[in-house]
Amino acid sequence: MTEDMEFWSEDRAFGHKVPLQVLSQMLELSRSAAPKETGGVLVGYYTEARDCAVVTEVSGAPPDSRIGIFLRKRRRRIAAVA
Repeated sequence: MTEDMEFWSEDRAFGHKVPLQVLSQMLELSRSAAPKETGGVLVGYYTEARDCAVVTEVSGAPPDSRIGIFLRKRRRRIAAVA
């Protein structure tokens, strides 16, 4: 069983869950990019109640992206997954 970190608004109306392995990947991407934006993409789904986003995967920026401290310009199109 995978452990998840959960984050909720104060009124518990909205939240998101991130598996610890994915959170670790997010932190590594952030450390590698610091102090710039990562330009990465979070992939996942919403729960049936539509009150919680569940992150299942994370990616870094495409190699041809321009990323600065307050700038992120993605150049490559990301294909939609059906």
